[in-house]
Amino acid sequence: MLRITSGVAFKSVVSPIKKDICFKGKMQKDNMQDTFQMSGNVSSREQVFYTMGKVMAKQGRYKEALKNYDKALESNPDANIYFDKGVAIMKLAKKTKKDGDEPLATEYFNEALINLKQSNNLRENPKTAYYIAIAQYELKNYSEAQEAFVVCMPYLKAELQENPDDEKIKAKLFDVYMKKGTCHMLMSNSRLSKESLKAYVEFSRALKINPNSDAALYARSLVNFNQDGAIADIKKAISINPSVAEYYDAACDAYMMTSDKQSIQKAVDYMSQAISLKHQYHYIV
Repeated sequence: MLRITSGVAFKSVVSPIKKDICFKGKMQKDNMQDTFQMSGNVSSREQVFYTMGKVMAKQGRYKEALKNYDKALESNPDANIYFDKGVAIMKLAKKTKKDGDEPLATEYFNEALINLKQSNNLRENPKTAYYIAIAQYELKNYSEAQEAFVVCMPYLKAELQENPDDEKIKAKLFDVYMKKGTCHMLMSNSRLSKESLKAYVEFSRALKINPNSDAALYARSLVNFNQDGAIADIKKAISINPSVAEYYDAACDAYMMTSDKQSIQKAVDYMSQAISLKHQYHYIV
């Protein structure tokens, strides 16, 4: 059973921290108040390191934040500290991946996963499961990612229900549906498999949130065993974003689902457009 516990708040140490720590004006009152509650009895020193870690993480100083989280964890293995440390490492991993260092990013995702699992072991939390799912997905552990997504979905849906107009929550849920669909698709061996059907369902859910997502339309076209549906999706994706060569490859594949002369000719036309955009092509069998 999922459960969320609470502990001792930081109110009693806000004033001492503000007096003892100087960030040259960067540490504001809101930074001090916007902290997770920690479970268990911890010393003021550990609270200081934890709060410093959170402030630095908000400023994007992730490596400095991690040093402070580690100091806070030395004598207090608290679920919230492990969680915030894991999230900070995740953000560092994403930044590293964006910068092009895939091997180092993979190391960071593994480290993030270790800390997030430790947090979840101390106190199960669907929010933690969400980040675990993302880490597993980035590490290409698709079955494990799916298991974690199942746990976090009620949390995400409830979050959207409480804030139906929040675009950030919608974007997060859209991203989860896309990742869930991709997991199923990558575990599929044909358009007719159960995994492809599950992928189709997830991509359709993503499209309910954003009907004009060319990426979601493209993805759904790849797993749709109905030729007319696959063609409709990929043609709409191309109309939204006509500069992606892979979309023309997908259109070629959709038309190749049948062997009549007209479909074959359209497949050739789309293949030619893909080649002109990318100078390479592929077939999805």
